[in-house]
Amino acid sequence: MKNTYFYARVSALDQNLDRQLIAADGRGVPHANVFTEKLSGKDTKRPELQRLIATVQPGDTIIPNSRRHFNLRGKKESNTLSINKYSS
Repeated sequence: MKNTYFYARVSALDQNLDRQLIAADGRGVPHANVFTEKLSGKDTKRPELQRLIATVQPGDTIIPNSRRHFNLRGKKESNTLSINKYSS
């Protein structure tokens, strides 16, 4: 079965994720499929993003609040995100 996931991130502990969580609700993403982090975009070690990537299966959809939230190499913005998983 195909699932939809949402990834929300803010850069600082004192920032609020509420606006992004409202956006996830508005898109009908189940709360269990929402992954959140409070980490700087400069930090490439993002445990929740890595957990999300490990969770998705072929055909699933990930909705980022902003595509810059997937920036893992310190570059400006990525236009695409490819997650290749192969089943045996």
